Amino acid sequence: MKQFQGEGACFIEAGEGRAGFGSGNFYAEPAPRMKPRQAGHLLHWGKVAYEKYWLYKWF
Repeated sequence: MKQFQGEGACFIEAGEGRAGFGSGNFYAEPAPRMKPRQAGHLLHWGKVAYEKYWLYKWF
């Protein structure tokens, strides 16, 4: 069985048709290491496309 290594990523809804994106390692020492991306309209549409893909794949 694979063990979770702490790597993750997610979109962050910012409102007004904008979204940001963050990725990194939640288990990094001495503190979690995250790389945020500035919220914008392009990332919002990336978020919408990913949600549609995910819903189509799993439901």
